Amino acid sequence: MDCWRKVTLAFLWPHALLLALCLLLSTDLSFAAPESNAPIESFGPCKDGAEFAAGLLAAVRKWTDYTVDSELWIYYPDKMTKSSCKLFYKDNQVRIQVIGGGFRDGSVIVRKKDGTVRAKGGGLLGLMAMNLDPNSRMLILPTGTNVVRTDLPDVFGEIETQLAAGYKSRVTVSAATTQDLPDKILIFDEYMPGGTELVRRIFCGGDKLPVRIDHFKAGKKITTAWFRNLSPNTGISDDLFRL
Repeated sequence: MDCWRKVTLAFLWPHALLLALCLLLSTDLSFAAPESNAPIESFGPCKDGAEFAAGLLAAVRKWTDYTVDSELWIYYPDKMTKSSCKLFYKDNQVRIQVIGGGFRDGSVIVRKKDGTVRAKGGGLLGLMAMNLDPNSRMLILPTGTNVVRTDLPDVFGEIETQLAAGYKSRVTVSAATTQDLPDKILIFDEYMPGGTELVRRIFCGGDKLPVRIDHFKAGKKITTAWFRNLSPNTGISDDLFRL
């Protein structure tokens, strides 16, 4: 009996962990495409945003490491889902840890320096970890972005690559106000080639650090990522990226 129990657990635990990781990345198991029916705000006056984007990338590439608390909102026609995490970054290493309670609390995904990905679930599932294909569909967010590529050097590096490939950008000439944020902020917009379809909007505070990133598809807002307690150069240990 004990032998069969061990065999059964050996079979079930990896499958349970895979399910937990699916739930970690999404608070909703439906396959409906996310979208928000809220109108998209307009801001102005604006200028070409390529230089501003290059400045963002140059700034984060100077950091030795950083930590940030993040909350992802996913919009659907009839509801909105939320999930929270803490992200740690150092020298091309990423650790994303779910926070905020519930059965997902403590679930972790790590991208190591060599690009390999390790993950473990929260609670009892934290007793074991497993390797994941770095390009696994389980790691893809509703925006189409791989969750282990959501660190700021990767995000701003992607924008640089897209602008070089023909995407367009604009940034407000001066700080503007928006209904969702209490302070004046600079707003950077990225558009598909042609310059009419908005795909990404970055809200930056007075220090030009991002406080929020919205993603859009076909004229609809699909996600909002909030950034709080963004702290660069904190002296993170490499041990944090061992799993």
